Amino acid sequence: MRGSGRRSVAGGAIRSVPREGGNLRVARLGTGAWGDRENGDGDRHSPAEETHAVHRTREATPATTRRVRPSAPAERGSWRRSIATKAQSARNASWERALSRLIRACVLGFAALEVVAMHLYPGGTFWDRTTHGARFWQNFLCDLESPVALNGEPNGLGALFGKAAMLLMVVGLAPFWWIVSGRLGSARNLGSAVRVLGFVSLGGIVAVALMPSSRFGFLHGVAVVVAGAPGLCAAGLAVAGLAAEPRPRIAAILGGMTLVFALVDYVLHMRVMRYGGPGPMVLPLAQKLAVLLLMAWMMVVARPAGPVEK
Repeated sequence: MRGSGRRSVAGGAIRSVPREGGNLRVARLGTGAWGDRENGDGDRHSPAEETHAVHRTREATPATTRRVRPSAPAERGSWRRSIATKAQSARNASWERALSRLIRACVLGFAALEVVAMHLYPGGTFWDRTTHGARFWQNFLCDLESPVALNGEPNGLGALFGKAAMLLMVVGLAPFWWIVSGRLGSARNLGSAVRVLGFVSLGGIVAVALMPSSRFGFLHGVAVVVAGAPGLCAAGLAVAGLAAEPRPRIAAILGGMTLVFALVDYVLHMRVMRYGGPGPMVLPLAQKLAVLLLMAWMMVVARPAGPVEK
């Protein structure tokens, strides 16, 4: 009985059927007598019910004990993808840290070189060419890059420091546009547009640095327009994207303030190009404020991304 589960006897076939609690119930087919092998109590069922119970128990037992395991190749593939993803994330984080250090170094270097250039500048502004030394709120940055100051005195050494400062800022702006576009994770197309427009504007900034207004006049103004238009567009898209991200908004606020003063400076510069003259004295003021805010914006973006705000 325990070995095969079936035995032939004089009264018919006897089958053993598993039952809850580990007992075996014995069915004598054809007689309708059921009994428990341990305590002997009996029930009465029809032969059809007995046969149905036997087949149902046999069919249900393998299904309830079957275990499905993933194949070994699938497990290995998932493990390899997980390792590759972690390695790529580590490389991206290391690359961003290196770019952030470069941005901070360029911003600090730009400030140091501009201080030296201002110290060496002989003097003169577009509104008063008799002044001595640089006037922070009255001189443009491009004034410091001219080999001849507006008061007519030579400015060869100071011009070198001024040009070096602008070129260093270009070096810092390249990774800045790369990182800030990568922070717009929810809008990849927007990030790509920011990156392309930002890189295009760098060519105009180089032209502005290498073509001072005292020597190139109109071409210098054209270079400012070429650099300003895509730069303003890149900044506007970046600010919109940063404001929509669920992260600390200090970068978006600084970017928005930078954009406002840069736009004022750009509009006033376009007016000077059209009507001539030195323009209003608020023009160099707007330029300096835009540059200072841009430096602060770059330093904030160069920081590691903080925790997400809920």
